[in-house]
Amino acid sequence: CISAEDYHTQIIDVGIPHVLLDVRDSKHYEMANLKYAFPRPMVDDASMPSVLHVNIPLAHLRRQLAVRATGGSTEENKNIAAGTPAALESVLGAKYVYVLCRRGRASRDATRLLLEVGCSATVNIEGGLEAWRETVDEAFPNI
Repeated sequence: CISAEDYHTQIIDVGIPHVLLDVRDSKHYEMANLKYAFPRPMVDDASMPSVLHVNIPLAHLRRQLAVRATGGSTEENKNIAAGTPAALESVLGAKYVYVLCRRGRASRDATRLLLEVGCSATVNIEGGLEAWRETVDEAFPNI
């Protein structure tokens, strides 16, 4: 795992391309997320942003990974698999994935799940958005 402060200074400030996977439910993601915390493009080519923000709630991630593992054999599983396959595929195909949630617990579980399916460069942001607010951006909403 990586601290919120180290994620900011060693990944964001350096401009390392990656997926930032937020595993909170969509309602909380829409209320506050890190999408607007980055004031400038972090690579020279503005058409290729270095951070791809993805929101897949942990429960959905679990289900989608389970469906993927079984090949979507039932009708219900086919519907689940059709829900957000592009988001999941962008995570699974990324060179680096950083995972966060509110406090770091759900993101820890999501990180473990992704590592189990072979997404080897997946890192939990320890302490989640609360740690971000405490160590990086005190103005970030307390959600």
